[in-house]
Amino acid sequence: MNALSGAATLNLTLFDSRSIPGLRQVRSEKNAEQASSAESKRLLAFEVSQAFLSTLNTEQVLEASRRRFEYARENHASAKARYDAGLVSVNDVTRAELEFATAEMGVTQMKGQTETTYLELGYLLDDPGIAGRALISPEFLIEAAADDSIPADALIAEAQGRRLDLDALRWRAKAQRALLMEPVLRWLPSLNLSSQYRYTNEAGLSGKTTTWNAGLSLNWAIFDGFARNADYGEQKALVRVAELDVTSALRRVEIDVRNALVSLSSQRAALKEAEVAREVAQKNATETTELYRQGLASALEAADANVRLFEAEVALVGQRYGLGLAYLNFEAAVGLDPFGKEPRR
Repeated sequence: MNALSGAATLNLTLFDSRSIPGLRQVRSEKNAEQASSAESKRLLAFEVSQAFLSTLNTEQVLEASRRRFEYARENHASAKARYDAGLVSVNDVTRAELEFATAEMGVTQMKGQTETTYLELGYLLDDPGIAGRALISPEFLIEAAADDSIPADALIAEAQGRRLDLDALRWRAKAQRALLMEPVLRWLPSLNLSSQYRYTNEAGLSGKTTTWNAGLSLNWAIFDGFARNADYGEQKALVRVAELDVTSALRRVEIDVRNALVSLSSQRAALKEAEVAREVAQKNATETTELYRQGLASALEAADANVRLFEAEVALVGQRYGLGLAYLNFEAAVGLDPFGKEPRR
């Protein structure tokens, strides 16, 4: 006679205290990843802002190159007219032609650089058509950069409480501290459920074809070769490392804020000097051009005045760009976004 039988067994851990630290660690890691993701978005915004300022910088240098070209063209025309009238030698015409050609080449080069920076900005914004649009200079950056009323200590405290990269490190340190309890909780037993269900077509003496049983048990490793002690020591060292990372990051934030403030102060002074130099160069170029037209200055003096004006304008543009970058670096150091707002967490 053929007999058929089968059995199903279930073993389930109902409670294991070692899973509690793991759960807390996962939650902390989740918060750390969210903070890191928000920080990455914040830094990307600064990268785009820097590319925007770089594009504006090249645009303004291009405008200065065009103004130099216009001055050179006027001086060249004036030199030819004076030469035709027999008032100057051919050397004046040659010098004016050289300056005219140099200015024209400068315009061509700056057009290429401007197109390149527009392409880079369009790549970051995922907008290839931005090259055909006019960019508005963010004057609020210059105005905000002139405000230095907040003391450094207050800024450092705010930055240490606001920076998302610090938040991520804090959450990771918390996650590491949660795991510190895992080796300790191994001293506690785990609660397990076990059950079995059996079926047979041979009833036997009991007269039943199905039977089942269930039970609870405690599993407790009394001795594990001191593995718990070793793991606890390792986790304790990892917690110390994570806490030192937070401490180091706090000090780095302080250095970042102080460096940003120093850079802002230096750029403000440099901008003022560049503005004065540009005004002097503009006045000198205007006077020299007029004197050349009256025959009281040479073509060399007129060309040199034009070059000095161009260099002063380029220096002024560079200092404005540097001040904008310095303020963006300041906002990044104190944990703000490029618009001076707190980023979303």
